[in-house]
Amino acid sequence: MQPKVSFVIPTHDCAPFLPHAVSSAKRQSYQNVEIVVVDDCSQDSTAKYLKWLEKTEPRAKIFISNEHLGRSKARNIGNKLAAGDIILVLDADDYAHPGRAKLTVEKIKNGTEFVYGSAEIMDCLGKRIGLIQADKFDLNRAMEKKMNFIVHSTVAYTRRISEEFPYSDDKEVSDLGIDDWEQQIRIASSGVGMDFIPNVLTAYRILESGVSRTRDERKVSEAKARILEGIKSAVPV
Repeated sequence: MQPKVSFVIPTHDCAPFLPHAVSSAKRQSYQNVEIVVVDDCSQDSTAKYLKWLEKTEPRAKIFISNEHLGRSKARNIGNKLAAGDIILVLDADDYAHPGRAKLTVEKIKNGTEFVYGSAEIMDCLGKRIGLIQADKFDLNRAMEKKMNFIVHSTVAYTRRISEEFPYSDDKEVSDLGIDDWEQQIRIASSGVGMDFIPNVLTAYRILESGVSRTRDERKVSEAKARILEGIKSAVPV
């Protein structure tokens, strides 16, 4: 039997884009798909859409939080709810290309536990404005540049990875939108193999209101430096 894959989609006030993300998960060429949506206390029309989704899509699993948890906690809740052998990350304002799940499963079947790929960049209207080409992950470069060079909505990992390397429960790490970078540095530092798929797996939407455009970069740099110090001190010499 084909391994089950779970698209885990955290969302907060993303009603204009969430249906597109969910539809992209539903329209995968790979069949054994589950869709887990974690609504992080949205104040828009998200709840109404999710009620409809729960009634019409048997593969959907919905969690609605009555308090704003933050992105990291929402991701962890989704990963715990997921029944899949493989977790596919998908942010609510992005969408997955139809072959993403199939390509990911093929790569993970070859022994890799953490996979990522290339991504289109699109504007708020969905118009393609660029491309981020996946390349080999270099831990030293990621630590030196304080960048991971990975689009998180292309990432997938095994259930073991989701359980052993949950996203940080540090609120600042979550609020600054560096929970993905922090997790990836921990995973790579532990010796887990990380491999990439050159194909475009996802379309990544850039919004002026997104955390990467509105956060305090000085705080980001300070938080990353603190994280790196902690990871370096934890790695045996």
